[in-house]
Amino acid sequence: MIMTGETIVILGGYGLVGMQIARLIAKNYQPKKIIIASLFEHEAEKAVEELKAEFPALPLEFCFGNVFVRKEYSLLSRNELLSNEARIKQLYKDTFGDLKASDPENIFNKCLLSQIIRKYRPDVLIDAINTATGISYQDIKTSSHRVFKFHDGVAKRLEAIDESVLEKAAAGDSAAITEALEALKELKADYSDRLGIEDRDKNLNNNLQLYVQLVSQIVPQLVRHVVLLYKACHEVGTRMYLKIGTTGTGGMGLNIPYTHGEDRPSFKLMAKSSVGFAHSGLLFLLARTPGPTIFKEIKPASLIGYRKVDVREIKKSGSKVEVAKPRQEDLTTLASLDTRDPEAFKSEGFLSLPGVDTGENGFFARGEFEAITYLGQMEFVTPQEIAEIAIHEMSGRNTGKDVVQGLAGAVLDPSYRGGFLRPIAINDLDKLEKESGIPSVAIGQLGPPQLTKLLFETHLLARVHKTISGWFNESRSDEEIAAQLDEELRESGLDKTITSLGIPIRLPNGKDILRGARITIPESVERHVPMGENDDRDEWTAQGWVDLRPENIGRWRLRFNSAMKARERSSREGSAMFSRETYPYDEIRSGEIVGWIFNHEPLLGAEAVGGRLW
Repeated sequence: MIMTGETIVILGGYGLVGMQIARLIAKNYQPKKIIIASLFEHEAEKAVEELKAEFPALPLEFCFGNVFVRKEYSLLSRNELLSNEARIKQLYKDTFGDLKASDPENIFNKCLLSQIIRKYRPDVLIDAINTATGISYQDIKTSSHRVFKFHDGVAKRLEAIDESVLEKAAAGDSAAITEALEALKELKADYSDRLGIEDRDKNLNNNLQLYVQLVSQIVPQLVRHVVLLYKACHEVGTRMYLKIGTTGTGGMGLNIPYTHGEDRPSFKLMAKSSVGFAHSGLLFLLARTPGPTIFKEIKPASLIGYRKVDVREIKKSGSKVEVAKPRQEDLTTLASLDTRDPEAFKSEGFLSLPGVDTGENGFFARGEFEAITYLGQMEFVTPQEIAEIAIHEMSGRNTGKDVVQGLAGAVLDPSYRGGFLRPIAINDLDKLEKESGIPSVAIGQLGPPQLTKLLFETHLLARVHKTISGWFNESRSDEEIAAQLDEELRESGLDKTITSLGIPIRLPNGKDILRGARITIPESVERHVPMGENDDRDEWTAQGWVDLRPENIGRWRLRFNSAMKARERSSREGSAMFSRETYPYDEIRSGEIVGWIFNHEPLLGAEAVGGRLW
């Protein structure tokens, strides 16, 4: 059996679907171990207790915390995270910062998700977390209103400052100095003020609210989460990742009436749906990325239910609902309607009602459950059905419910017509190059500067030897070749072309560069970038500088040798000779050889900076 002897990690394992998947695995297979991961410790512990009671011999462990943040923050609520300036700024770095392998403090090394994957090294990772809700329900709409109000107020204050007053103040006019200082004091007050901030956010001033807005953006958080997931699964060799996704609206459209009190169509629910399907798109990309992990997604399009029916105390916004005798008010005598006045009402206890526990979706009264599951509304699907489909997909059976496979079958793949016309376009370009005397190597519009760098390096190397076999038989030293490339570069005028495109050229001595008016690497919003250590210069060279140093000539020799050997291994007749690792020509063609490099070194873009490939 596929999962017999394998380690299974279930994220969101306490949820309805997570628990049912765990039960079916325990019932039908003999896993090496199942690890239940949940947001809260008591949930994870309870899930393990329930499973142990049903399957005493099942090897079980649990872990807990918020997998979207670093481990040290994983037990904090969102309010706790956003009530501390240092935490907010760290969240910003974790979302937008580098992922250098050499940095032990970066989010990949510190994130709870990557630590769980590294610790348990799962063969199968099941993700039953409602990722779309977790990422989208951060009230970015309210945050945007606050930031706009603050920025608009500051902008008006700045516009109101008379330039002549500043000039007089600079000249020493005491009255103007007083006026300028007063304006500065008002600006500072704006930054420390709390325009529109609720009591629960009392530690957030307007300045920090700007940071909150940045770290609450949906797409950067989702992208960073998926990248961390991919890197961790690739590192430990996870066989399969299965996502239990969401449509965001339970299968309904913009007409969904089940919102959180906001107007329809609901901004929150549309944001949630956007994240849910953006996540599917990113999983589609992961599924097409070479590596050991198979990526799948099952996306229920209805209400998932249910755990049990019982009577329980009702909570709203995390607090129990208090019962109190109502008072009568005459609307015609009110100047305003006080929406929060708890002190005026005497509590008579807490409200309890019978209802249906639908797990992550909430606790619904009978009327709510009847309405939401009515024919033509969300209706509902059971977690057992979802779990059965999940098990079938993990076992290799085709259920037709894998969203990633559905996308793969729906997109338009490369066509015969495109393959037929490709060499015609290339031959026309080759003819035009010869007629014009201008080499058509790269413009720099396609992809990263690394692509442009590799294309120009290949073009220069082909001017020394036009064939791989020529390089294979080259007896001169790397230093001699580097000197020739330098000479070829300047004589051909390519130095002007390359540097005009913003690509520096690192000369053979390693100390000097040729450069133009603009430099694209290192990427920086600042005009002046500190030089830093030599490692920084090597990193920039790997990212996008044409490199004429002898050590880079040695790297190219290894590539050509690898291409030659792959060609020799593929000497059989027929279609079997062609694969991603095959370079079928002896002739060095710039674009073809770089395409082969990107196939042959699939982690080039992700790991070159870390030094693993370069």
